[in-house]
Amino acid sequence: MRHHRSVRHGSPQSRREEANTPIPAAEYIRMSTDHQRYSIDYQKSAIGAYAAQNGFNIVRSYIDPGKSGVRIERRDALKQLLNDVQSGQPAFCTILVYDVSRWGRFQDFDESAHYEFICKRAGVPVVYCAEQFENDGTVVAQIIKNLKRAMAGEFSRELSVKVHEGHRKSFLQGHFQGGIAPYAFRRMLVDERRSPRGLLKDGERRHFETDNVILVPGPKQEQDTVRRIFRLFVRQRMPREHIADLLNSENLLNARQRPWRGNQILRILRNEKYVGNLVYGLTAQKLLGTAVRTPQHSWLRITRAHAPIVDRDLFDAAQSILDNPWWYYTDSQMLDYLTAAFCVQGHLTTRLLNESKFTPAGPCYHERFGSISEAYRLIGYKQTFGYPKNRPAIVPRVHRDLICRLISCTENGGGTAKYDERRKTLKINQTTDVGVVVIPYTEPRTDVAGWTLHNFKFFRGDVIFAARLNRKNSRVLDYYLLPRSVCPGTVLRFTRQTFPQYRPFKLRSPSLFYQAYGDLVRRFYPERTASPAIQMGLT
Repeated sequence: MRHHRSVRHGSPQSRREEANTPIPAAEYIRMSTDHQRYSIDYQKSAIGAYAAQNGFNIVRSYIDPGKSGVRIERRDALKQLLNDVQSGQPAFCTILVYDVSRWGRFQDFDESAHYEFICKRAGVPVVYCAEQFENDGTVVAQIIKNLKRAMAGEFSRELSVKVHEGHRKSFLQGHFQGGIAPYAFRRMLVDERRSPRGLLKDGERRHFETDNVILVPGPKQEQDTVRRIFRLFVRQRMPREHIADLLNSENLLNARQRPWRGNQILRILRNEKYVGNLVYGLTAQKLLGTAVRTPQHSWLRITRAHAPIVDRDLFDAAQSILDNPWWYYTDSQMLDYLTAAFCVQGHLTTRLLNESKFTPAGPCYHERFGSISEAYRLIGYKQTFGYPKNRPAIVPRVHRDLICRLISCTENGGGTAKYDERRKTLKINQTTDVGVVVIPYTEPRTDVAGWTLHNFKFFRGDVIFAARLNRKNSRVLDYYLLPRSVCPGTVLRFTRQTFPQYRPFKLRSPSLFYQAYGDLVRRFYPERTASPAIQMGLT
């Protein structure tokens, strides 16, 4: 056995050595689960033998049982050791450690060197009892020690990969990978042939490497409670907080024998184990780092791994409701949000609802009421199609007012007018369809300034009554009654080039609509003048 003496001339330690007195030392012991030869008793025995042969007297022990050497955060004994060393008056002069790996398997071996340097700077060197090199600061010792540190860190990385692969293979065989069994389940210990050995209590683990753990349904009362939770949520749309209050009022406790909370109800509703599935790899935590959520495509899933508790249809219905963030709002509340959006914006579109942060999205209304049009109908809103998506709020109001004024003007002139909701046109005297449009001013993206109405093909009318807003879109600028033959394209655009062809059809007021309509029909649709109603309008 080699001998180690750290001699400093004139120091108390050197005087003790001269007097042949033992050197006070502290032992640091760390036990993990990687190998039996690193047990606490084995390390204490080896360090004690080394101390006896080299003149050390162990006066203090620092032990980290069952702690990983990857990080220092959970190693309370090592942190206490460093604090005692830096206090300036430690009760020992040397630190004895079994080998480099027991000091730590830090992924950055400079961290291991940093903690050793703290001790060395305080005059308390670290001695590795089972290593074959002398930790005396020579170049050879430094090279070997750094190599040992790198090998210790690499061992942890390799072990992490092996453990993950072992868990993955065990999961693919349908085995439960640890943790507390979910509510209404129990952990069953089985042998390599999957024969049951017995139920495990909380905190108990398997004793043999060939044994595994599977999930089995628990007591019938707990199974009935789980099914009841799903039924209350899906069929009665009861919020999870209300479900928790109901269970607590009946003195029913959760898996930890504590009162229920809303987030625990949510975990049950989201847990695929209740339909017999096992999912592995939802999170990843490498080398005691921060747990991160993994992408869904990397998850492993086994269907029918154990007996289900909840029907698949009921479970899928719960997931569909949970995926809708507005599921807990009543129909009246959703319609109130829709009404509020209309009051603020002046109009409603699916795109507007999808982009709003304060109202449910369009698909939410479609799922709840069957269609977005049905939701509009319930609040009394009539859609106005064919306008630009970013039209001003005044457009729908002006459009509805124009339809009412044109109907009134026609009836006062002796004709008939009816607005067709399906075709979105005004039927005059049951013969001619008039499309009523409002054209706001938009800032042009090119040098051509004007008023543009896209998707003009939507209006199937023979005649177009167009109201043009001013540049501020605050009021109506003028009115036009146009035959479809004047603007046959899919875009109705007022520019300097098109104004001359539209000017003959300009109206001073909507009250002149029916009279102008008669003149227009007589000029462009003479075959329709035979109608008695039109003849009355023409006269």
